[in-house]
Amino acid sequence: MRGGPDSVPASWPNANRYTEAIIVQLLSIIPRVRSRLDDVTKAYYDIRQLILQNAKVMNETSIQLPEISRGTLRQW
Repeated sequence: MRGGPDSVPASWPNANRYTEAIIVQLLSIIPRVRSRLDDVTKAYYDIRQLILQNAKVMNETSIQLPEISRGTLRQW
């Protein structure tokens, strides 16, 4: 993740349906406590890394998971 904690959105929240689906699910399962945005950002980053490191997924799908910022998450 690039930028500071209050960075502007890296992309529009609904610009990528895979990103949107992941973030919506993470927001629904991560409780609204202390650092929810940080927890969602970390979980999304972990999922993104797994996808990027999986050659089969990268070669056989068109999935694109962009980096996100807290600004992007606030749009949800």
